[in-house]
Amino acid sequence: TRPTRCAPRPRRPSRSPPADRAARMSPARWPRSRGRDVAEGRRWRRGRPGLASLPAPCRTHLPVGKVLGAVPIDEAGESWAVAMADGLRIVSASALTADHPWDRVDKGSWDAEGRAFTLALSGGPEQGLTLVVPKQIEQDGGARPVAVDAFARALRQRVEASLVHLVSRALPSGAQARIAIRRDAGGALYAVASPEPGSAATEEDRAEVEALLRSARDSVGLDTR
Repeated sequence: TRPTRCAPRPRRPSRSPPADRAARMSPARWPRSRGRDVAEGRRWRRGRPGLASLPAPCRTHLPVGKVLGAVPIDEAGESWAVAMADGLRIVSASALTADHPWDRVDKGSWDAEGRAFTLALSGGPEQGLTLVVPKQIEQDGGARPVAVDAFARALRQRVEASLVHLVSRALPSGAQARIAIRRDAGGALYAVASPEPGSAATEEDRAEVEALLRSARDSVGLDTR
C-alpha cells in the first residue's frame, strides 16, 4: 500500500500593520544619529538666549520684510547693520540712518582679527563702508556675545545674487577696466563701468571701455546702442 501523504498546511497571508499602528511605530526603527543631532540642538537652544539680538526699537524703523542677519556696529549696541532681502540697512533705536540696495554693494570682506566688514559701494556719495562689530554688548542686563555668521552669509549671498555678469580688462594705458551687470531690487538689469568711458585717461582707453561695455551688455541681452 502507498503511504498516505498529509496535505500541506495552508500558509497564513502576511498582514501589514494597520495604518494607524504603523504611524505609531517607534522612532528607534529609524537610523540613529548617535545623539549628535540631539546634542547639537541642546547646545543651540542653550546658546541662543545668550546671543545679542536686534532690539525691538530698531525693528520699528525697518521696512516690512524678513531680517536675514543683523550685527551691532558700536560697543553700546545702539547702531545695527541689518541684512534684508532687498538691501543693507543701518538703523538705531531712533532712526534708519542708511539704506544700501544690494546692487550698489560691489563686494565685501571680513577681517576676523579686527572684526570688521569692509564693503565697496557704487552709485552714491560713499565709496566704501566699514562695519566694526564688537565681540559682545550689554543687553537686557547682561553681557551678550555677538555672532556674525548669519549676517556674513546673507551679505555674501545677496551681493552675489545681484551680480549677473562681470568682466575686466587691461586698457592700453595699463589701467584696469571693470564692467559689471547688476540686478536691482525690481529685477531689472543695468551695466556699471569703472572707469566710465567719459573719465578714461586717454582716447584709446575710452574706446576700449566703450567696446567692453557694449560686449558686456550684449552678453545679457541689454540694449547696446
